[in-house]
Amino acid sequence: METDYRFIDWKAYARLRRLYVKVFEREASLNLVIVLDASPAMLYGIVGKTMLEETIRVISGLVGHIVSRGDWVGLAIRGEKPVILSQGRGYIQYYRILNTLSDITWSREYPSYTMAELLKKSLLALSKRTKALFLIFMSLDPTGYEEGLLDREINELTSMINRIIALNHSVVIVSPLPGLYELELLSGIEACVYLATILKGMEATQKYAKMLRSKGVNVIQVGPSSLLPRLISFIERYRAVI
Repeated sequence: METDYRFIDWKAYARLRRLYVKVFEREASLNLVIVLDASPAMLYGIVGKTMLEETIRVISGLVGHIVSRGDWVGLAIRGEKPVILSQGRGYIQYYRILNTLSDITWSREYPSYTMAELLKKSLLALSKRTKALFLIFMSLDPTGYEEGLLDREINELTSMINRIIALNHSVVIVSPLPGLYELELLSGIEACVYLATILKGMEATQKYAKMLRSKGVNVIQVGPSSLLPRLISFIERYRAVI
C-alpha cells in the first residue's frame, strides 16, 4: 500500500528514525427524522406532565444534542393537520423545531390520517440519496385509543416501516410508558397502590412492543426521567456503527 507523504510525522522520524503515519478518523454525520404523534393517545397524565408535554421536552433536548454535533434533523407531527419540517442543521433549525413544537394544537379528536401516512410524507420529504434514522414517538397504550384503533395503526405502520427499512433507512419506535408519568409524583404507600393499579395497562403496552419487535421493528420503552439519556446513548452507538 502506498503512503501519502503528507501524513508522515517527520518530527517523530527525526527523533526516533522510524516512520509514523498520522491516521485521521472522520466522524459520521447523521440524518435524523423525528416523527411525533400529537393525537389524543399522547394526552395521558396531569396537565403539565402529560406524555405529549414530556415527550416535547425530550425532543427539544435531543434536537439540541443533535445540532451541537453538526447533524441534520427534520420533524413531522401528527396533529389536526400534518406538519412536515424539512431537514436542516445548526441553531436556526433548532429554533425552527422549537417554534414548531410550541405551536402544537391539542385536540380530543383523532386526526383523519394515520401515523403510517405521516411517516410516508416524512420519507418523501427526504432527498433521494439521504439515509436517515427515523425516531417515531407514539403511545402503545391501548387505553388511550378508540377501540381497535391501535391495532389498525400498528398494522399499517409496520408495513410502512418495512418499506422504509428496505430503502436502507433505520426506524425506531419510542414509546413512553404512560403509568410512570404520574408515578413520579407519588411516594410511599400511594406509589405502591398506584403501581398495582397500572400494572395491567403497562403489561398491555409491553405486549404491543413485543409484537412490533417480533415483526422486526426496534422499540424503546422507558419512563420520562430516563428517556433523554437513553436516546442520546442510542444515537451515539448508532453513530459509531455507521
